[in-house]
Amino acid sequence: MKSIITSLAIFAIAVSTQAASLTWNLAGVKNPADSSATAPDGWLAYLLEGEPSSALTTALAKGDFSVLSSPFASGKTASGNVKGKVENALSAGQSFTGFVVVLDSASQSTAKNFIVSNKASKTVNAAGSDITIGFGNVSSSAYSAWSQISSVPEPATGALALAGIALLFRRKKA
Repeated sequence: MKSIITSLAIFAIAVSTQAASLTWNLAGVKNPADSSATAPDGWLAYLLEGEPSSALTTALAKGDFSVLSSPFASGKTASGNVKGKVENALSAGQSFTGFVVVLDSASQSTAKNFIVSNKASKTVNAAGSDITIGFGNVSSSAYSAWSQISSVPEPATGALALAGIALLFRRKKA
């Protein structure tokens, strides 16, 4: 039994030393209300794997944050920048392609705008070598402008409004 546990421990150490960490960053996040002002600290940022799509931006514009439910990593703005690190994320020869979505709020429920970064790719060259992937400067001309999130009323709000109208039209019995 001891030999099995020892073998598993050695295997786990060997595998973890072969894994590479992924450091990611995004710079120049500005306030959508004032493009000369740096974004406040604490805004949400999501690192997503793959390429940005029109389906993603359409969903976000409608206030559907389910597209952000399984990010590769997440972080928050600090002095207009976003930095994060995912330990043991990749192995030698593995590639990562991704992009970042930033919301102009510390919570999804209060976000009014979002911006999507360009995609970036990087490959781990050697076993155990960490990689850094940068998504550039959001305030550069390569990025589109902030997109607005339309506010969709909660279903409960509509039900309450209908109940109120029904009460207004209710007649009193004599």
